[in-house]
Amino acid sequence: MYWPPSLQLTPGWHRLILVYPVVSSAVFQSFYCQDIINESFLVADYRETCPNDDHSGKIFVWSVICIFLYPIGIPALFVRLLYYFDVPKLAQKKTERALVHSLLDLYMRNIAVSWEIIKKMGGKKQLATDADKQNFRNTAQKVFNQIDANGNGRIERDEMYEYMVNSGIVGDQTEVNEMWMSYDSNNDGRLEFDEFYQMLLDTNRAKEFTGHETLADLNDTQLRNLCTHPWPRMTDEDRLNDPVVQAARQADPNSDLSFKDRVSMKRWITKLGYKLMRQSVIPQPAVSWNGATKKEQQAMERIGMLFRTYQVSDLPLARSVKAVP
Repeated sequence: MYWPPSLQLTPGWHRLILVYPVVSSAVFQSFYCQDIINESFLVADYRETCPNDDHSGKIFVWSVICIFLYPIGIPALFVRLLYYFDVPKLAQKKTERALVHSLLDLYMRNIAVSWEIIKKMGGKKQLATDADKQNFRNTAQKVFNQIDANGNGRIERDEMYEYMVNSGIVGDQTEVNEMWMSYDSNNDGRLEFDEFYQMLLDTNRAKEFTGHETLADLNDTQLRNLCTHPWPRMTDEDRLNDPVVQAARQADPNSDLSFKDRVSMKRWITKLGYKLMRQSVIPQPAVSWNGATKKEQQAMERIGMLFRTYQVSDLPLARSVKAVP
């Protein structure tokens, strides 16, 4: 892996790394003794009696001090430097930012096929009134009937794929499978009309995203869309019992979210990203130190060597995640 010049080891770091194991080993040798003719001597220097027998002696006292200075002190210094330059927080923010991008990518893939259907229906609609919503539902019913080739009131995967091919919609079986994973809420392998209609409703508002948003940039509409989206591995019961999802569903789209709701939704989205990553629904983000922010650049210049051992992508999946207000 290539590291920028600021991440190369300086001569000072070289000396510290070379000296640390030697000095640490010598310090621990200060407590290694050997019994000879009923008397204990220091192995490092047989002229000295074992310091373990005299805790107030000069050798014992200095050995204890050196242990805190070298074997314990140097790692403690490294940890202190990492936290002084906010490296753990920087790593968490980079991971969470990458997770949001992965979620948005999955979201856009989920609605890729249905967006083409929306375009066949005349493009995105403004559903401001009840009449608009009813017209949209009637149009959705007509499209549903077109896709339901055998007329059994359910859409099979093969029927969806056949409709895509006949309608000239660009897509493949993988996109159909991803869509099914999200919207087949009862996992029976078919889409009922209500599931199909919900998919089109989600898609109709999906173009609120550019795909480049960060957690801090998400607006109220985007937060509501992400929290109410039928993500893979989430059942209807999960969504029904989730207070954040219910708050997002019940929120007035014409009013601003409260600060508390906004923070809780961002925290929910972050936890969802970690959950889907653990379940291998989305890949673990491949993130690395690249000096993207001023704080990161400063840390790279001052303690760049430590970044070799603090891998951003190896962060533990924390149970409690703080969201960016």
